[in-house]
Amino acid sequence: MSVRKRGDRWWYDFTIDGVRYRKPIPEARTKRKAEKVEDEVKVSIYNGTYGQPSTRTLAEFIEEVFKPWARTNYRSAPRKYESAVKLIGDRLGHIKLSDLAPLTIERWKRERLAEPTRRGKGRTPQAVNRELTLLSRILRMAVDCGLLRENPVRAVKWFKGGESRMRYMTDEEEELVLAWLDLHRPQSANAVRVALGTGMRRGEILALHWSDLDFARRIIQIKTSKTGKPRVVPMNKAVEDAFSSQRQLCAGADRVFTVCAEHVTASFRKASRQCNLADVRFHDTRHRAATRMGAAGTDAFTIAELLGHSSIKQTRTYTHALDSAKRRAVESLERLAAVTNLSQRWLAGAK
Repeated sequence: MSVRKRGDRWWYDFTIDGVRYRKPIPEARTKRKAEKVEDEVKVSIYNGTYGQPSTRTLAEFIEEVFKPWARTNYRSAPRKYESAVKLIGDRLGHIKLSDLAPLTIERWKRERLAEPTRRGKGRTPQAVNRELTLLSRILRMAVDCGLLRENPVRAVKWFKGGESRMRYMTDEEEELVLAWLDLHRPQSANAVRVALGTGMRRGEILALHWSDLDFARRIIQIKTSKTGKPRVVPMNKAVEDAFSSQRQLCAGADRVFTVCAEHVTASFRKASRQCNLADVRFHDTRHRAATRMGAAGTDAFTIAELLGHSSIKQTRTYTHALDSAKRRAVESLERLAAVTNLSQRWLAGAK
């Protein structure tokens, strides 16, 4: 058996002297590249260097392996990951992969938290945790490539950043933002409507091709997602109208949206400022959609499937009950209390 493709990854899978060697090749985008990596692995086995500590530095691995992979798989926000990768490379890039110990990463984590941001403000634990997540992704790929035996970030504890952000848009805020975007950024307005009507992530929306939309069955086929798992989301009338408007704006284009993620985010921020809205982000449209579904009585499992969550625990962040829903839940207990009081009076009379 030679190289083969499983999902979106190439794997090498062969046996030498009764020992099976099988691993993914995350940096390979073609069969030819995968076969080249397989040949290199076989040579290292014959030379007795397979599985030995790598002499490659983190910076070299990022440039040669991770960045080519990321340019293909992080299409939605390239500038965001590129700046974070550059920062990691500048601070830790000179260190050999084999010398990256948990203690080194722990020290870097604490130093990052102590550094002020470019605006002179304190850095949040959540911001450092996001950088740790990216570093872990890079080193996990190094493990997949056989350059590391284990990921050292796994031994490092993430910061506890306090409670999750619980912000969602009101009806009035939604109307104001959409009204401004309709006038000044129509493509971004359509993207917001799709997000509000489906709960899809920004990257998932902007990665859509017209071939992903089935208007006859009224469904959206999401092939590129954060979790890597495809899923299907139904369309409602508002989403269909947004796509119809988008078809007129981008006639002849293969992609549904011809703007990048940074453009949509900047447009949303400007709309929020112009409408004097505080602390509103594009991702809050996803929170808004999930909250609406929860208030309508949709169960958490269905919401998790629609949002593309890998666990129900993630869904709880988006489906916290509204005050009105909490009040109705508590008031529903009044009948139980009344029955309990009645039974107590009956027992007292029997005595």
